[in-house]
Amino acid sequence: MQKPLPFPPRKRSGMRARVRVRLYWRERLSWMA
Repeated sequence: MQKPLPFPPRKRSGMRARVRVRLYWRERLSWMA
């Protein structure tokens, strides 16, 4: 994983956005694995 994976579009850095990004990354990593 050299190139940074594309982040999901987020408008503001809020609590919900953080949780959403966390879940998104969890699924993304699961795909890679």
